[in-house]
Amino acid sequence: MRFTAANTATNDLSVIRVTNPGMMSKMIGVGHVITAQIKNNSINAVTNVPVSLTITGPNPYTNSKTIASIGAGGLAT
Repeated sequence: MRFTAANTATNDLSVIRVTNPGMMSKMIGVGHVITAQIKNNSINAVTNVPVSLTITGPNPYTNSKTIASIGAGGLAT
């Protein structure tokens, strides 16, 4: 026997991974790129998904991006 459940989630998102593809710079004023993979775990496509990054410490930083659309079960970077 196999028991399953129907996915009824309509707006379930999760962060799969946050990465820094290169070595973080220790020099002030030299930037680097941080990426995140966002997964849509719901049964519907989601649009205009706000994603924010906040770094605390001696050099705090905050940035936000909006993902236009992620299909059901899809990933966005």
